[in-house]
Amino acid sequence: MKLSDITQMGVAVWGGGRDGRAAAQHCIAQNCDVVLVSDTLDTDTASQMSARELNIPLVASSQLASLDIGFLIRSPGISRYRQEITQLTQRGINSSNLLALWLADQPPSRIIGVTGTKGKSTTATMIEQLLSSNGRSVALAGNIGVPVTQIADDVDTVVLEISSYQASDCTTSPAIGVLTALGEDHITWHGSLERYHSDKTNVFAHAQLAKMIFHSDDDTVVQSLKAIGADTHHFVSPLPIEVLERSHMTGVYERMGNTTFPRNLTLAIHGAYAMDPTLTPEHIFHAIENFEPLPSRQRHIGSVRGVHFIDDALASNPLATIAAIERFADAPLIVIIGGQDRTVDYSKLVDVLNTQEHIQGVVLLGDPNDALANRLEALLEKCHRVLTHDVQEAVRAALSMATPGSNIILSPSAPTPSHLGDYTHRSHAFHTAMVQASSLS
Repeated sequence: MKLSDITQMGVAVWGGGRDGRAAAQHCIAQNCDVVLVSDTLDTDTASQMSARELNIPLVASSQLASLDIGFLIRSPGISRYRQEITQLTQRGINSSNLLALWLADQPPSRIIGVTGTKGKSTTATMIEQLLSSNGRSVALAGNIGVPVTQIADDVDTVVLEISSYQASDCTTSPAIGVLTALGEDHITWHGSLERYHSDKTNVFAHAQLAKMIFHSDDDTVVQSLKAIGADTHHFVSPLPIEVLERSHMTGVYERMGNTTFPRNLTLAIHGAYAMDPTLTPEHIFHAIENFEPLPSRQRHIGSVRGVHFIDDALASNPLATIAAIERFADAPLIVIIGGQDRTVDYSKLVDVLNTQEHIQGVVLLGDPNDALANRLEALLEKCHRVLTHDVQEAVRAALSMATPGSNIILSPSAPTPSHLGDYTHRSHAFHTAMVQASSLS
């Protein structure tokens, strides 16, 4: 199914957040009869607002089976493996997500798709800035927070950040794929680690793919790409230094040093270069020099009494937190972790937190009945438990451990519990706690 096929039919849109609202707006414009679906009618303020502003019905997901519809568009948070989806499929009613439907309508040659357990937002943003530096009109959309229906038809290139949720439904591939890393995440949604990996790489499993950009020393990535059946001639890892020395891009490595290049930046350069071989070192340096770290991604936000605060609130899985710990290894580090339990394996993170010498302490978020916090508390050796999800209380605990020169990082390694909002709420609380601590100094 393509997005252009959805016209003049009954459509249910499950979820009224950013993507769900965009899907409903598109379908309304295509003369569809649209109904919005929610799991939690009484507390789902986003869906309530969308239904009211779009003037469409809002119904409970328990009513889904009785709706007279021809298609269901799922917001990313709604798993394609839910029982309700299976029941609809048995009735001949299919479902997909907005990004997958939109992608099926597009010429693959203008699209770069970026996914991975960590690093996809930064990598996608850098690709967009690299290509823009050479005068191309570029749209950055997808999981980054911009619905695909907001992309103008006349842009030269589209850089899509694609979540595992969105990738799972894709029936077509972009011409260029970039895979940053594969760890463990979203097991509750996908059902298993194996299916999480296969769903995430599914966006690269189709005939339109012309080139893959990935790190060939990452065995999990390599094996996962092979498992989806992509032709081996698609496997193009970042260009080795001997190739770069014969190209006009050698200046990048000469001036910045090959061995010090961050892995995601390397992927971004090669992804952009695959789309636009006319990129010069000057374009690349201009983009790098003007690149601002994205909010809540290993971002230094200030200092209090010589203690530095690092906002990494978007680190929603152990792999991302491990990467942050490795990056800030040059000073004592206090890590604030905890959040929604998605039954992910935390053994590697626990080992890092227990063995890395620069770890000064761990502050563990979670109320007394929190499953993840209870499990981690028994395993962590330098743990201070706060019996709440209150980030400001966690910051006070972290400051009590810190010494001048220490780093305090909010890197939760888990999503924000849904009743507390999203990562932006914890990020804001972290900033507020720093400001309050500064006023008391």
